[in-house]
Amino acid sequence: MISVNYKSNIVVHYVIYLNSLKRIIVNKYLELIVERGKERIKYGNLRQRKIPIHTFKSKIIKAKEYSPVFFLSTGRTGTKFFTSLLQSDRNIYVQHASKNDLIEQGKVVYESYTSHDVNIDIANCLSAQIFLAARERVLYECYLHNKQFMETNNRITFFAHAIKKWMPGAKFVHLVRNPGAFIRSGVRREWYSGNTPHDIGRISPTSNSSYKNNWNEMDIIQKNAWLWNETNFFIEKFLITIPQQDYFQFNFDRLNEENVKNLMSFLNVNIDDNIIRRRIKKPVNSQKKGNFPVYEDWENEDKKKVVDICGELADKYGYDLS
Repeated sequence: MISVNYKSNIVVHYVIYLNSLKRIIVNKYLELIVERGKERIKYGNLRQRKIPIHTFKSKIIKAKEYSPVFFLSTGRTGTKFFTSLLQSDRNIYVQHASKNDLIEQGKVVYESYTSHDVNIDIANCLSAQIFLAARERVLYECYLHNKQFMETNNRITFFAHAIKKWMPGAKFVHLVRNPGAFIRSGVRREWYSGNTPHDIGRISPTSNSSYKNNWNEMDIIQKNAWLWNETNFFIEKFLITIPQQDYFQFNFDRLNEENVKNLMSFLNVNIDDNIIRRRIKKPVNSQKKGNFPVYEDWENEDKKKVVDICGELADKYGYDLS
């Protein structure tokens, strides 16, 4: 016969177990409420769709109708301006920076595409997995909240091939800026000086580049000129592999209402003309750090360095570097 004390102990342990289980359930429920609350603040509405993430990853992102937008650039090309402008449309979730900006990963991906004996399939698979690991959650949540995802962060530029392969409906905007102005910005920010933390993720010539052997002898103007040329050349090579209707090239030095409206039309975004005019008149993320003269005041020797490296692409974009 089971003793009364034994039975009591069983009851006590059972009650403790039930209370523990109750606390776990309550905590999980509270965590879910907090998570949904953060999502509502982030996206401005409740979830509009119900679909498991594995279905989103295996089917939705591979459908032609799914069309996130990615801005490709060297950086310092107006990405902050377009972020601010696109945020005016409540149907869009636009990301300019995130906790994982893929700074170092972008360099690894660039190297995987440009080194000797590159295997494109392996490079695509590698970069796609890195990109999805960093972005699948925000892409998924945007879909649940019925928001179109757009990213203006230039760090995703070298992921373009993989993005298009895994998301065939994706669209791209190529932002271009005068190389002289870009190089000046890079010099003022001490890019390639070794004094900035992001230099660890800044690309440099790989084994397949003619600049590889004399890279260490190049000065900071030449290195930033190479960065402008190499990044835009990479983008150009990517764009010729995709349908013309899937990309738009925008010259930020020709920032005016008509050109912005043409871009908004490509993106199928409806932003009031008055908002566009106001944003154009108000500079965003203008640089105040560092002293270095404008390109027009450079010595001819320094201008020649830029022409030698960037001349061909600069001509294509309509820039006079003389």
